[in-house]
Amino acid sequence: MRVFRGTQKWFGLLMSVSPQSLRISGDARIDILNVKCDPLLIGSLRLKPGFFPAYHMNKRHWITIRLDGSVSFGELEICYV
Repeated sequence: MRVFRGTQKWFGLLMSVSPQSLRISGDARIDILNVKCDPLLIGSLRLKPGFFPAYHMNKRHWITIRLDGSVSFGELEICYV
């Protein structure tokens, strides 16, 4: 696990989780990135492949991104607050 933070607050968390944690099938662990995101974007992002409700975080301000290539770098930049 790797925490990304500014002077006093977290803005990202890199983890490896089981697929069941994201309510998807599979056996191999999945690398994910939890990022703090504009709440106005979270609803539409969750409709896209590779985006999930935040794992172990406030689901209003955080989103989980699967790091398997299903989300482009450009889409990752949209999430940054």
